[in-house]
Amino acid sequence: MKPLPAPPDMNPTDFVSQTLRQCALMVDPRYGRLSALAEEFELHETTLNAWILKGKIPRKPCRRLLKRFGRKFVDLDRLVGVDHE
Repeated sequence: MKPLPAPPDMNPTDFVSQTLRQCALMVDPRYGRLSALAEEFELHETTLNAWILKGKIPRKPCRRLLKRFGRKFVDLDRLVGVDHE
């Protein structure tokens, strides 16, 4: 699977949503359910939705995503809220 490019000016909420949904598609290729991704990481789907609404993912879970899906799909700095200047 090839990652969707995210423009640098994409707002954080949309970026987190896009990243999590791409990861969900790799876990559940048929439907891309966030619940399947949450289950894989032993989290509740509500947690993933909270991250999307905040536009940030805490560093520790983000590192787990990075380890599982790789740098091609997970931009650690952008997901945890570190600015690129």
